[in-house]
Amino acid sequence: MYRIYYVLIASLVAILGLGTVYLFNRRAGGYLRIYFAVVIVALIILTLNAQVDTEKLKEITVGGSAMPTNVRIISPFLTIPGSIALIGGALYSWYMTRRDYNLFIAIGALLVASGGGLSRFGMEWALYMLELLGVAVMYIGFIKSEDVIKKRI
Repeated sequence: MYRIYYVLIASLVAILGLGTVYLFNRRAGGYLRIYFAVVIVALIILTLNAQVDTEKLKEITVGGSAMPTNVRIISPFLTIPGSIALIGGALYSWYMTRRDYNLFIAIGALLVASGGGLSRFGMEWALYMLELLGVAVMYIGFIKSEDVIKKRI
């Protein structure tokens, strides 16, 4: 179960970023899709063969800390470009439209990314707190965007 969790959570921000890029430029989205597919397949292979530190699973495990370093080194190749694409796309959308829901999405994604980054530098308390806050802020942005869509219909 932990292996599945790790692959899904490491891939999530990459998929969100990919969707953002694809909305702006289908060709660039296609290239990014190939890159992410290769990295996700490598992550799956490494995760399937990894020795999970079951002692860390007995306590509150932070993110991928129960995975060996050779597996954890792959996730930044998904999360960093995915975060840049998601945050950058939301900021660009805000700049072009001045719709505040895009700022909520950008700020929420930045909070989630910050939590992941801080947890890698020994601030484990930040991961789940900033993820929760970030997802809530992104959700507010999503709800606000629905109001704009409903007005168009």
